[in-house]
Amino acid sequence: MNDFPSKLNFFIKDSEWIFVRLSDNRLTGTYTEEFVCADLSLYIITLPNLEKTWREISLYYILALINSSLQTFYFRNMNYIKNYGLKVGTPQIRLSDLRLMPLPNIASENSKITVQKICTIVEGILKSNSNNGLKDSMVEIDDLVMDLYKLTPEEKEIIRKS
Repeated sequence: MNDFPSKLNFFIKDSEWIFVRLSDNRLTGTYTEEFVCADLSLYIITLPNLEKTWREISLYYILALINSSLQTFYFRNMNYIKNYGLKVGTPQIRLSDLRLMPLPNIASENSKITVQKICTIVEGILKSNSNNGLKDSMVEIDDLVMDLYKLTPEEKEIIRKS
């Protein structure tokens, strides 16, 4: 199977993807550079140029936002994570709602530094072969994401307790 037709290589070669679970009680995304197939239970996010970075936006940064406690809190409170009339089963997230995820303004130099810190942590998590320190890294990412959205200490505490 290593002999893919050459016209498919454009879509496979050097492409990065974020997969977001359709059915979950929180926002959950994962990142891969591998050639994989997705079914209808996943949304696929990639950048327009099929690269890791586009116009200073990194897939690592997007992945961190998706997996942050803040975004899950927001999506739950906006009622974007719900059962859609199903009596049983896991709540779902609609693509139309996922597209409404608010993105912070990262034009300032301080915000760009924070985004770079986030991307460095995410890259470290993805390169690690163990879960040692994962929880601490996720807490650090959550704090940095909340800083980007300029949350007050009181608001941060509400997110942490949710």
